[in-house]
Amino acid sequence: MDDVLEENLPNHALYVQRKTAEEFRNVGIGIMGLHDAFIKMGFVYGDNDSIDFTKFLMAHLLFFTLKASVELVKERGQFKHYSREIWDSSIIKHAKACQPQLNWKDIENKPLRNCSLLSIAPTGSIGTMWNVSTGVEPWFALPYTRNTKSLEGKDTSYEVWAPVAKQE
Repeated sequence: MDDVLEENLPNHALYVQRKTAEEFRNVGIGIMGLHDAFIKMGFVYGDNDSIDFTKFLMAHLLFFTLKASVELVKERGQFKHYSREIWDSSIIKHAKACQPQLNWKDIENKPLRNCSLLSIAPTGSIGTMWNVSTGVEPWFALPYTRNTKSLEGKDTSYEVWAPVAKQE
């Protein structure tokens, strides 16, 4: 994602956008298909097992993205406005409490390449294209009717099944 950010710097419309992207180096590692994973694991969306798994998953995701950002500093440098106070954030404290067995000592208090690493953005279009649950949201229905509006006046309705619901 740091490479994508770098490649995209010249494409920002405004100087202030370009400068902010370069100085803070925010990337957005996220998740998609969480409800599909729950179904495959036999969890009900929102039950204790799914919540515990999500805590486990997100603590690991945060740890390994932080670790990658620490490693990138060695070859590319830290982001301009880095402050060690980042390590005192409640999010990192919560992740450490959820997953204390991860080797937090190897990374904590070290400079980071990127200011923010995770972004649980809505992934409706991409999730629909790949036919998986979007972001952290559940499927709103396993079979549903999708209406496609055409610019050429050829509107179409068709039944969609979540592929994970059909898998055995």
